[in-house]
Amino acid sequence: RLWIDRSFRLRGTGRVVTGTLTGGRISVGDEVMVNGSRRESTASGRGVHVNGTPAEFADPGSRVGVSLSRLEIDPVRGDAIVLPGQWTGGRRWHVSLRTVRDHPGAPAAHGGYQVFVGTAHSPAQIRYGGGAGGLTHAGPDAAVLGRLHLRDNIAPVSVGDRFVLRDAGTERTVAGGTILAVDSGAVRYDQSDLVARWRVLADSTGEPRARAGRLAATLVEQTGGAMEAEALAGEVGPMGQLDTDGVERVGSYVVHPGLAAIRRD
Repeated sequence: RLWIDRSFRLRGTGRVVTGTLTGGRISVGDEVMVNGSRRESTASGRGVHVNGTPAEFADPGSRVGVSLSRLEIDPVRGDAIVLPGQWTGGRRWHVSLRTVRDHPGAPAAHGGYQVFVGTAHSPAQIRYGGGAGGLTHAGPDAAVLGRLHLRDNIAPVSVGDRFVLRDAGTERTVAGGTILAVDSGAVRYDQSDLVARWRVLADSTGEPRARAGRLAATLVEQTGGAMEAEALAGEVGPMGQLDTDGVERVGSYVVHPGLAAIRRD
């Protein structure tokens, strides 16, 4: 996934986009998708530059320039380059929120905000549910659970992505948070399930791949022990990039090891 921060035309090269590669590998000749809030297009990666030097591929953490061909749209800042079929998005995010130190309390429900993730942003409102005062506390450090209702469908985002929330009127940063679930409809998640997700994501120990693997195991358990691999990948990224000790691949499903053993018996 590469969030685009610059997009321009270069004589003799065509359309070039730049950004920091946050996950996966992009190689010369890859068929990619350009995802935006209101449009998307397939494209081909005609050339790759890493830190200004031509390369055959780029790995995560690299500063990357990609020349694109066969585009149907002109990418802009806030769009992202991804491999086809590996990412989802939505206008409704279930999130954990932590307010900044000088803010008096949790952001007010129904207020006007701007949410920033990657290089994209969108107007948004907050909803709360459950708990005293309408807030559900995820833990002892004042993190609260809420729902962000975005005006734009930001893609690609997934569980575990971090975001920043700013007041649309004062333009002050009021909170930061973590995405716990993304859906495009009015799906209701059990609060205890969301807290379980938050606890995995808030655990700073171990490598990110291992943490993603623990999250995958949590999600599979919450769905009764089996989940379609494609649906799981949409939430936590392609299974090939995870440390999946807690789950097992069986055909087109990812299952809890206990359930896999029962099926084999």
